[in-house]
Amino acid sequence: MEPWLGPEAAALRPGWPALLLWVSALRCSVSSPASPSPSLVPRVRTSYNFGRTFLGLDKCNACIGTSICKKFFKEEIRFDNRLASHLGLPSGYLPSYSANYSDDSKTWRPVEVSRLVSKQQNEISDRRICAFAAAPKTCSIERVLRKTRRFQKWLQAKRLTPDLVRGQHCLPTKRLLGRSVVQSDAVSKAPKMALAAVETFCTRSFIQIQQYLWHFPILRTRQWTGLPSPLLRCPSQRLLDRVVRRYAEVPDAGSIFMDHFTDRDKLRLLYTLAVNAHPILLQIFPGAEGWPLPRYLGSCGRFLISTSTSPLQEFYSAPPDQAADLAYQLLGVLESLRSNDLNYFFYFTHVDAGMFGIFNNGHLFIRDASTLGVIDRQEGSQAAARAGENKDIFSCLLSDCQAELPSCDTVPEKQSLVLVCRQVLPRLLQGKFPSPVQEEIDATLTWCGEDTRPDAEVLGAASRLKDILRPLRTCDPRFAYRYPDCKYNDKF
Repeated sequence: MEPWLGPEAAALRPGWPALLLWVSALRCSVSSPASPSPSLVPRVRTSYNFGRTFLGLDKCNACIGTSICKKFFKEEIRFDNRLASHLGLPSGYLPSYSANYSDDSKTWRPVEVSRLVSKQQNEISDRRICAFAAAPKTCSIERVLRKTRRFQKWLQAKRLTPDLVRGQHCLPTKRLLGRSVVQSDAVSKAPKMALAAVETFCTRSFIQIQQYLWHFPILRTRQWTGLPSPLLRCPSQRLLDRVVRRYAEVPDAGSIFMDHFTDRDKLRLLYTLAVNAHPILLQIFPGAEGWPLPRYLGSCGRFLISTSTSPLQEFYSAPPDQAADLAYQLLGVLESLRSNDLNYFFYFTHVDAGMFGIFNNGHLFIRDASTLGVIDRQEGSQAAARAGENKDIFSCLLSDCQAELPSCDTVPEKQSLVLVCRQVLPRLLQGKFPSPVQEEIDATLTWCGEDTRPDAEVLGAASRLKDILRPLRTCDPRFAYRYPDCKYNDKF
């Protein structure tokens, strides 16, 4: 039954198809100032469907959140016209998009609209969720995730604790054990114990689980898998409390308890942590407090919006003084990640130039924190790696669960420096300076990038490289983040 639209709207019925097309084009246009008449909203609400699908809102609550969706629908976030198609929305297969953001529709500033993962990876993870439930290629993703044992534990939890993000001690069905367990000697001698191992494995303490592993060696071949994010590789309670207290996708943030979280909020947080913890890191270590990360503005569906930066690889051809300044900043960022007032040790598991960005004032930040791990030096971390656990869908959304990360105790202080000195800085600094200086830079980079050297030697090489680069920087308005302070203070 169609909604009653009133006499004025009814008079428009003969041209209704044309009106729908006009409103749809108006909705998608990045520059149209007008909006549909309020009386027409019930009839044309479906004109948002294309935008909802593009943003991933049709997959919520398997998404990041909805805190900034109103900005999209009010056209206070507008995509760059150069990326717009004939429908007014950019290509669906790019990882990020340039856009403009406004709080008052008058003043605009550049922002970046980014996917957590590529569209193809999203499609793969969605299919894995359906396959996990033995469902067809398409299924209700949210319904499947809600039924998982991990999410049921989250629903009951008042506080986010390490056991909720680490691997689960769980074998929910006999089928998962495989034929070799059923035919094992232990099963033939003690069938009741075998049944208990299958049906109550999830409820046992760690000591009881170890006993089961002794009786059933096949269980030891399965991998313990927690949430795959490096952020949660070595979780401490202090770190997880910070996640909950600063989670920006819920109202009334500030408590370490999740009493104010709805079921939907918990699923969104769990999904984000399982897929890519980058937006969580932006929230819990904000740039406004001095952390080298861009500002998190909000999310809509499977996109997050943050302040805009230019990727570091765009500066490979920069003049020598700018290259020296960026390299000096990057080494300083790594130093702050290694040593800071909160006593968190940050380390990269992978780096490339696209993971670092530069604001328009010349300041360098971490553009992509997806491979950034955190170890709590103050409280200590509870290791997530143990041998023998079964797979969990949240552990395998983007991978095959076979990758094994190093123990928290074995991450060296030099790790991030070695990666950056080997994979990022050489291309930024190569061939930029006179021969004696260039040779010294190249030799120091080689020393810094050798992972066989002790931590102290790599850290010493990084310090020497900063000393070489410091006098190569200049003080002028191009470096607005430190100008004019650099005219009066050698620190800048």
